[in-house]
Amino acid sequence: MAPPPPGGGGPGGAPPPPARALVRRGVRDLTKFCLFPARFLYTAATGHVGRNEAAADWYIAGNRPAAELVASAIRWRTEGCEPEPAARAVAEHLPALYREFIDDYRPRLSVLGEHGLSDRLADWGRRLPVPGRATQGAHHSCGK
Repeated sequence: MAPPPPGGGGPGGAPPPPARALVRRGVRDLTKFCLFPARFLYTAATGHVGRNEAAADWYIAGNRPAAELVASAIRWRTEGCEPEPAARAVAEHLPALYREFIDDYRPRLSVLGEHGLSDRLADWGRRLPVPGRATQGAHHSCGK
């Protein structure tokens, strides 16, 4: 399942419809979309299986572009989240997380001779929202 395009801005600074749609899918789907890229990056960097907590700890410790979103996603798995703050976090940080994943995996795929897949990832990356066009400075607290 492909993630909805998360960026762009909604009316009046509200989270854009794709970010809200992802949050409405529920905490399980939401956190999968937020944690799988971090897990894949962790596995590529360490050679270890990317379990959620280990991958999140590694990602956050590296002060990476979407560390705030990854930290929130780990919390959301146990605490749940409020829809609007979660949608703002998704809109603000998910494009950067997927861009980071794409930038890391494209050369790996090319080395393996998977040029077509690498090219499709590049095309997808070009369609991701531009940084700064999503809600900035949003508060991303979550809870039940």
